[in-house]
This record gives sequence, C-alpha cells and structure tokens, in this order.
Amino acid sequence: MESLSKEIQYSPPAMLELKKLSLSPEKFQNEIFKEGEIDFKNSKIQNEKCPQYLMKSVYNQRDISIVFRKCDKITQFISIQ
Repeated sequence: MESLSKEIQYSPPAMLELKKLSLSPEKFQNEIFKEGEIDFKNSKIQNEKCPQYLMKSVYNQRDISIVFRKCDKITQFISIQ
C-alpha cells in the first residue's frame, strides 16, 4: 500500500468514475486504495519530483486501475478505471 500526501486532489475524470462507482473519496481511499498494489513496471517513477504510479485494486469483484501522481505535499488521482 502506498501512503498519501497531506493534500489529495482528484481530476474531473477520476471524480466522475468515483460517482459511477457510488464511492466517496474517503471510502475510495480507505477501501480500494489501501488494498491496492503498485504496478512498478508500468509506473513512471523516473520523475523524482512527482512520480506517476499505476495501482491495481479490486472493488465489488471488479478490477480497478488507478493512476496517480505523488508529489511532496500533494497526491493527485488522475484516473480510476
């Protein structure tokens, strides 16, 4: 499990997907994100300032892919599919 920065932001497409899944950001973070595993092979971690990660998780027997950037003070969820 990856830890989150203090400030968390969601892109409009990520928020739309949470709405489709009937998930609040808190439930997403506590249930799906916490249980996910980073796919380092397909993550873009060379950017030391804000590495971009691909995480795989499961929700209601459905595979979920999460793309997020983790900067020093901000974690930004880019897409949730």
